[in-house]
Amino acid sequence: MHSRKAVWFIMGTAIAFYCYEFFLRIFPSTEFRSLMSYFHINTLGLTAILASYYLTYSIFQIPAGILLDRYPTHWVLSIAVIICVVGSLIFIGSTRPELAELGRMIVGAGSAFSFIGVLKIIRDYLPAKYFGRMVGIAIALGTLAACYAETVTLKLAVQGSFLNIFYIGMLVGLVLAFILWGVLKFSYQAPLTEDRASWTATWLDIRNLLRHRGLWINALVGGLFYAPTSIIAALSGTYFLSTQYALSLSQSAFCISLLFIGWVVGSPITGYFSDKYENELSIMRVSAMLAFIVSILIIYVNFLNALYIASMMFLLGFFSSSQILVWKIFNKIAPNKIEGAGAAMTNMLIMLTVGACQLSVGYIMNRFISHPQAYHFALSIIPLCLLVSIFLSYYLHKNKPMACLVQ
Repeated sequence: MHSRKAVWFIMGTAIAFYCYEFFLRIFPSTEFRSLMSYFHINTLGLTAILASYYLTYSIFQIPAGILLDRYPTHWVLSIAVIICVVGSLIFIGSTRPELAELGRMIVGAGSAFSFIGVLKIIRDYLPAKYFGRMVGIAIALGTLAACYAETVTLKLAVQGSFLNIFYIGMLVGLVLAFILWGVLKFSYQAPLTEDRASWTATWLDIRNLLRHRGLWINALVGGLFYAPTSIIAALSGTYFLSTQYALSLSQSAFCISLLFIGWVVGSPITGYFSDKYENELSIMRVSAMLAFIVSILIIYVNFLNALYIASMMFLLGFFSSSQILVWKIFNKIAPNKIEGAGAAMTNMLIMLTVGACQLSVGYIMNRFISHPQAYHFALSIIPLCLLVSIFLSYYLHKNKPMACLVQ
């Protein structure tokens, strides 16, 4: 048995890393134009640099999952944080776009360990009946960190050099790595699981898991469901709101923060009801349709009222938070001995989908940069993603998700 304090301490530090990863993912968007000037590149060039994060984040998912399945969580996660710090230093340590892209890719590689580390700890240490709500709480805290990053980093940039944001982020990473390595190892107790399988057996399990259609569809639905939040938060959503709704940059940043507050409020609620009623697919479909309607109102109905757009951003985040149910469905897919690798594969496919959607938006914006409706053209990707996610969800079993999953 594991003491309750040890379990919550381990989970808390893993969630702290997840929050830090969310911060690393979001905060460059607050200085979108400053970074273009800093690196002397256009919108498409900076979009490519920021999207490169998702490339290595996706590629390193499976290695991260395997390492977390086979080795103590505390030292795997602490090394991952150090990798993030090194990548951040390279990103901002040179004005050359090539080095900036390399640094962003290194940050993505380290960040790959964060969320699947949280999932593995929840699955290893807590009863299955708490899975949905605990994932909801973890995602709520991560999005709260993103909300904090969006508002506070903008204030820091206004008060001084935007480089201060990066330096503070690296300092936080070093402190977090020390906690994970120097403190958590004394509280760590290996969970009571089966003996470690051979590498050959592990790869056979992964290969069999990849053959199941349900894993791919579930992950694609998750990526399309999360893409609207990522596009708005990470690709100049602040400037879209300021130009289309005549808001100041600080007001726009506040509205973006309400998108995350919607996730913070909605994730635990969604997790609780899914645990209680086991109706993941119905909740996801209804929420996706409501998010689709709200996204249409945000992009195409430019009602110049701050309260209106603030309310719409909160509702978009609230309805989008049902994306966490992808992980509830995943929990019924992967066998216990490779849950880390299974979570990694799902997260990899989600992030590849998000990255592709971001690049599509960046391409359209650059293609129609001189057109007055360029933002509207580009952000049309958002409602399209939500519609396709609803359509694909019907390829999961209509009544019981287990019907399309590993038996």
